[in-house]
Amino acid sequence: MQSEMKQQVKNIITDCMAIQDLRVDDDMYLVDQLYLDSLDLIEIVLNLNEKFDIEIDGDEVAGFKTVSDIFQEVERLIAANCSVITEE
Repeated sequence: MQSEMKQQVKNIITDCMAIQDLRVDDDMYLVDQLYLDSLDLIEIVLNLNEKFDIEIDGDEVAGFKTVSDIFQEVERLIAANCSVITEE
C-alpha cells in the first residue's frame, strides 16, 4: 500500500512539473532539484487532497523541502483519517 501511495504522489508531482523528463526520487529537493515554485506546490497539494481525500494545511506546505516530506505528510493524514473512521 505504501509503495503504491508513493508512486501516486510521484505521479502527481511529475504531472505538475514544468520539466517532465526529470526522474523524481524520495530525497530530491522540491525547489532546488525539481524546480517547483509555490504555484506548483499549491497545485500538487490540491491534487493530493483530492486524490487521497485529505486536507493538507497551508502551513504544512511551507515545511515541504523534499519529496519525502510530502510522502510523510500524506501518510500521516491518511493514517489520521483511518483512525477517525475506526473510532466512529
